[in-house]
Parts: sequence; structure tokens; C-alpha cells
Amino acid sequence: MNPLVKLSLPVFVFINALAYSQDYVNPNSASNAGGLNSGVDYFNKKDYKNAMLQLEPLANTGDVEAEDYLGRCYYEVKSYNKALKWFEKAANKNNPDAQFNLGCFYEAGFGVKMDLPRAVLYYRQAAEQGNMYAQYNLGLCFDYGNGVDADSYMAVAWYKKAAEQGYILAARTLGEYYMNGNNDVKRDSEESVKWYRIGAEKGDMESEFYLAVAYDLGDGVKQNNNEAISWYEKAALQGDTGSAYNIGCIYLLGSAEIRDTQKAIQWFQKAADKGWPDAEYNLGVAYANGAGVERDSAKALNWFGRAARHGSSDAQYNLATAYYLGQGLKKDLKEAFYWYKEAAEQGDTDAAFDLGGCYAKGEGTSVNVDKAYDWYQVAANLGMPDAECAVADCFINGTGVYKNTPEGFRWYKKAADQNDAEGEAGVAYCYLQGLGVVKDEKEAFTWYQKAAEQGNAEGECGLGYCYWYGTGVDKNILLSKSWYEKAAALGNKDAKDALQNLIK
Repeated sequence: MNPLVKLSLPVFVFINALAYSQDYVNPNSASNAGGLNSGVDYFNKKDYKNAMLQLEPLANTGDVEAEDYLGRCYYEVKSYNKALKWFEKAANKNNPDAQFNLGCFYEAGFGVKMDLPRAVLYYRQAAEQGNMYAQYNLGLCFDYGNGVDADSYMAVAWYKKAAEQGYILAARTLGEYYMNGNNDVKRDSEESVKWYRIGAEKGDMESEFYLAVAYDLGDGVKQNNNEAISWYEKAALQGDTGSAYNIGCIYLLGSAEIRDTQKAIQWFQKAADKGWPDAEYNLGVAYANGAGVERDSAKALNWFGRAARHGSSDAQYNLATAYYLGQGLKKDLKEAFYWYKEAAEQGDTDAAFDLGGCYAKGEGTSVNVDKAYDWYQVAANLGMPDAECAVADCFINGTGVYKNTPEGFRWYKKAADQNDAEGEAGVAYCYLQGLGVVKDEKEAFTWYQKAAEQGNAEGECGLGYCYWYGTGVDKNILLSKSWYEKAAALGNKDAKDALQNLIK
């Protein structure tokens, strides 16, 4: 269960919408009392036809504000060539909004061939006059090297100018910038929190979320569950589902004085009702374990099913296992195979291993030893000891891959080095038989002993063999019988057969 999720932050994207300074009317314009204000009023009401009727006569007299707004009207009706014409007229008279809008046109290729250097030129003209949108976009140009050499320091400088004028997106971008850092700008979580706080205190949902994350993790600010919950709640009230989920995680996993399973369930429910997969999965776990709610296997499987369909690999694995074992659901190996595959393709290690088992045994699908090996290998590469042993078996036996006993030994040893009993027994067998390694009966005995001490049946059976034949240890019939009996009690067939021979 992932206790923290992050939203994708919509930054580092050029603003292609135009700058609408709707209250900007030059008090020195002789036309203020007439058509300009009327035209702006129509524009704000999205009545572009009547707005153009009011603005065009004024624009034709050279009124810069009318030229700018007329360009906006033509932009809204997607007449980009005409919009470009009027923006150029206003921009040539040093109107910063028109200069910014021209920058957007050249950046996006509206009514003109895309020209990033020229976009930068217009953004800079507007930015130097204090247009915060242009300052932000100029920052982006320096950030990504669009139309200008990339320069992180210049990017940050322009972002700050925009943020200091109250542009929330710029403040949020600075928060992200300092939170991550790069080769030029050092990561500074305290500076990041400073900028996120500016946005959060102005009600920006994403800033509220990331400020909450900072308090949640104690990154850039002293860790404080209550502060984290407070800011998550503000974001959640604006509809942020990830914040609702994270509140649930704090109540579930936070400090002892704040833990409250029932409150956790309530917040998971809020997030789950909006289709948040991890919240749905956690509700499934809650109903499966009776944590904060009455145990209910049917409800658990329902939530696992919902989470699985929404892409939760944990839920997909649990659902697959339920179908495989017939727990709470009718046993269905085809459904089990389907959900194991869904989870495995998302990188779930257990699912990859079990999917390999399905291919190896033909459960829910046709037997395919090549694919079995492939999926065992996926899980083994993720460090799963059971899978490492399965890969070793494939190499030792030449199943789904060319026989290669040294490689088989290597994979058994990888599992054994993780204190895995099956891997230890495999290493012992290789030493006993000389498979992929020089035969060494003492080493075989040592590794069988390691496995047996963990209660592994193969290890116990191996010790029975060693003591019976005096392999790597002094012969001892009583100890041999004792270890064979332990292995037989665990269902080991070789141990049972050995005991039958002892009786004879």
C-alpha cells in the first residue's frame, strides 16, 4: 500500500490562452466614455460580434486598447490572421498585452509560421514592461531552451518576477523547481515550501497539496501531521482526490497520537467514491481484515475488483489469487491468469512469478515453458528469491531456456545469499552433484544444514542422505532417520521413500 501519492502538476507548459486584462482601460484614451468600454463589456460577455462592431471603428483610428481587444475578439472566433494583424499594430505601440499575445502566436503557430526566437522577442518586450504572463513564459523559454539558450538561472529569475506579482502558476512552478533541483539550481526544500505556501494561502489547490506533502514528509518544514491534514483538507474541499487519500493514509499510518482507523476509512471512502484505485484497494484490505469496519469478504472482493479495473496492481494480484484459490469467488483459473497478467505487466513481482507458474503448469492458459521462464526471469530480476530459484531450475533442467548449469548455480546462490531456504537447498544439490560448480560434499552438507535449520523439507531430506551415506559428514544412521522423518512429515516424497527402504 502506497502511503503517499503525488498529483501531476500542470506546469512547464506554455500558456497559449491570451492575456485578458479585462479591467485595463487607459484613462487617458479619448474613447473611454464610448465604444471602448462598450466593446470590452461585450467581449467579457463573450458577445464577440457586437464587441467587434464597437471596437473596429476605434481600432481604425489607432486606439491601442481597441486594437488589442479587437485582436482578442478575432482570436476567439479563430480568425488568427486578423488577430495577428491587430496584435501587431498594438504591439508596435508598445502595448505589453499585445506583445505577450504575439509571443503566444509565434510560439504556437497561430496564423503564422512557428518562430520560437521571435516569440521570445515579444515575451521579453512584454516581460520588461511587467506583464507577469510574459515573465512566466519567458522563464519557460529559458528553462527548456525554446528560442533561446537554456539557462536555469534566468528561468528562475523570470519565474520570480511573475510570482512576486501574484501569479500563482509561477509560484507553484518555483516550488516544484526548488523541490526537485537540477544541475544548475540546487534543491532547496525550504525555498520550495516558501513558494508553495504563497500559492496555498491564495487558495491554489495544487499548492495546498504540495504544502501538505511537505508537512507530511517533513521536507523543508518540520514534520507535522496536523498541518498536513489541514492543507490536504483544503485541497480536498476543492475536489482533489489525492489529498483525500493522503489524509486517510495519515490516519492509518501516522504518529500514534493521530492514528484513527475509522477516520482513515472515511477518507479512503471519499477518495474511492471518486475512483481513486489505491483508496479502493485499501478499503478492500479493510473489509478483508476487519480493520475499522466489520469483516466482509464480499465487500472486500468488490473493492478489490473496482481497484483492479482502475489499474491497481495490488488489487489485481489479490483478485487473481482469490480466483486462483477460489476464496470468496468461484475458482476460475482463466480469470486468475488474466489478473495475474494485468498486475505483472505493471511490474508486480509476485504476479510475475505466479504468471510464470501459470504458464509452466498450463493453469488458465496453454503450457508455455518459454513464457514461464520469461516471467520467472522478470520476478528474479526484481530480487524475488522464489523466482530466482525458479530461474535456476530452468537453467539446470533446460526448461524454456538453454541448459546452463553454472548459470543455474548462480541463481540458486543469489537466492541463498538472501537467506532463502530453497536457494540454500539448491546450492547444496549443485555441490552434491557437481552441477555448475566443482563437486564438494562438505559444502553440500553445510548448505543442506542451513536449509534444514529453516525447516526446509529438501534441506532436511538432504541431511538425511548425507548422514546415511556419510557424505560430507560422519555417517550417523540415527541422525539420518531423524532428518528423513522431519522431511517426510512435511510431505517430502524422497524422504518417505528413504524411510521405507530403511524399514526393509
